[in-house]
Amino acid sequence: MNASRRASAVLGPALFALQGVAPPPVAAQVAPSPPEGGASTASPAPPLPKPDVRATFFTSPSELRDELAVHEVLHRLYAGAELEGAASYETQGGRTHHDAYLDSVVGALRWVPVYGLTGAFEGSYDLHTADGFTLDELTMTLGAVPTEPWYVTVGRTNLPFGEFNSHFREDPTTQVLGEIQGDQIAAGYETDRLEVTFAVRQGKSGSQSVSWVGNITFSPVKNMDAGVYWTSDLTKSFEIQKLIHDAQPASPGTGPNAAPVGGVGTFMSLQKNRYSIDFEAIAAVDSFAAGLLSESSQRPWAWNFEATLRPRNPWEIGARFEQSSGLPGSPEFQCGVESSYSFGPHAAVSLEYLRGKFANGVADRDLVTAGFLLRW
Repeated sequence: MNASRRASAVLGPALFALQGVAPPPVAAQVAPSPPEGGASTASPAPPLPKPDVRATFFTSPSELRDELAVHEVLHRLYAGAELEGAASYETQGGRTHHDAYLDSVVGALRWVPVYGLTGAFEGSYDLHTADGFTLDELTMTLGAVPTEPWYVTVGRTNLPFGEFNSHFREDPTTQVLGEIQGDQIAAGYETDRLEVTFAVRQGKSGSQSVSWVGNITFSPVKNMDAGVYWTSDLTKSFEIQKLIHDAQPASPGTGPNAAPVGGVGTFMSLQKNRYSIDFEAIAAVDSFAAGLLSESSQRPWAWNFEATLRPRNPWEIGARFEQSSGLPGSPEFQCGVESSYSFGPHAAVSLEYLRGKFANGVADRDLVTAGFLLRW
């Protein structure tokens, strides 16, 4: 399965080592005994695959913790951290804006008290805005190891709706529409070829406080994943919540109720050593009532396509094409290019350019962003 999932065929042996147990023995194929005086031969077991340890900007929300929490600081306790910074230059309709800033600090922990039981923590502190500290993940998972494909996860985490694989620092519009986080209980099954997950999220209060998410991902061929997912309520996504809040009138209780809006999505990801192709599309199956996202009712959708090439292993170049509708503040069409370079496991730099076209006569936008990350 893709790297954004909890246990993959590539990372399987590494997970055995991480959790302090030996992988299952691999039987050697012993050839028939040669004639007397000859040398016996045996086919050695295949070498264990190793995970890619390069620092990279290609990190979806659900795989960042797995990439960070790799240093054993205490017995069965693993930790890691990342610092990101950026400099940007933006022009739109004669207006220019430039900025240089430290973006965020992310810390992650993984605790494995016994094999098959994993606790995880991920927190981030926004250094650029006033958002401060955010608890991104605090979970306990039973299963999800190479010898046990069934798993149950309880706690606060990203719900399994959307992949959001992107090689750009700027988030794709599909992530703006679909990324959901909350307190949940999820159950699933994962093998090299198939993953099925179902999760229930508990909200704050009220008749619409509970929502559900489902995901089916399969690998028809090696290095390729494809899947579909659905949710009972897209209004629980990060950015949709912000848009609803911004669209509400100042007097509390006078705006429309945020009735549940179902959502569906699909993705395809092909990851090879020298190139990758990622496509994802997300859409609301119902309309947001007038006054929630804008003055009129909206049925938003978005898709994102990215292709990358690695001329040399540490160096990557890529392109993005994306389109959306019904998301205030997001471009209706955006395209651009990126280039990133990894300095081993602890540092990487990137440079990207995006041109966005907006609806309702809003001027086009040009955005250039240079970024760096330091990882421990």
